[in-house]
Amino acid sequence: IYERTFRKITGEPFSCEVNLSVIHDEETKRSYFQSFVRDISRRKKVESINKRERRIFQKIAEATIEAKDPGSFCDRILPEIVMNFEFDFGSIELFDKESNTFSLLAHYGFTEAQVKNLPSIFDTPKQIADFIDNAKKEVFASDVDSNPSLKNFRKQLAVFNIRSLISLPMLNSKGEFLGAIQLFAYNTEDILFETQIVFKTVTRIIANAIEGLFSEIATQKAFEERKELDLIINSSPAIVFLWGNKAGWPVEFVSENVQTLGYNPDDFYSGKITFADIIYREDLPRVINEVRSLSLIHISEPTRPY
Repeated sequence: IYERTFRKITGEPFSCEVNLSVIHDEETKRSYFQSFVRDISRRKKVESINKRERRIFQKIAEATIEAKDPGSFCDRILPEIVMNFEFDFGSIELFDKESNTFSLLAHYGFTEAQVKNLPSIFDTPKQIADFIDNAKKEVFASDVDSNPSLKNFRKQLAVFNIRSLISLPMLNSKGEFLGAIQLFAYNTEDILFETQIVFKTVTRIIANAIEGLFSEIATQKAFEERKELDLIINSSPAIVFLWGNKAGWPVEFVSENVQTLGYNPDDFYSGKITFADIIYREDLPRVINEVRSLSLIHISEPTRPY
């Protein structure tokens, strides 16, 4: 049993498994060769898909660890995806919910001339991305001319000589549209069911990674803004308090510069000292009346037994 590559009448190569046996004819004293040939091209493609899958997942894992933002993450993984799925070029589009527009997060495989005309080239992918958002479904088109979902896009696709495409929506953890990942080919491609499964899995992983990176950026930004606010507050003579509408007016937050007055912030957080405790006793009734007059809710009595 061995493997061999044959050619169809069209010249297209395909893989086969050959089972060869020698048969002896004792009467004529002749020997014959008997062979059974089985087309294993599909099996070969599935094996190739499994290898691609492992490589892509490895690259995604590496990029997730090393990338600092969604753009650099997509720049690292998109070439791997395009090449491993044997397409010619691809893009990752990001959807902005507030402005209801798409922005290009990453692209790979475009010619120099195409790169110079990126705004016009990406009109079609954006339209398709918009389509899959509205239709809430993916597009696997081995031949764009025979795919009914792409009927309205055939003229635009023909401009760029696109014959095959894959376009999948990326969803966030809430199931909301995050963007789209798309691959394009100049020739018709046989998009196997196994390929579709892998691509759907890859898309989900990429969407989770992008959402996570945006979350990290937002957290870091909030942290930096908080640090900047703390610096401003603690460098000023003003002291910031946040106290609760409960007996004694317990303090939920106090700026660190309260230490300039000799207080320890931990004494407020533990309840050892409340906001009412630091108000001058003769001024407390006036403060209570002012707080009540300025509040839209019922204010608890701040005093407590001592």
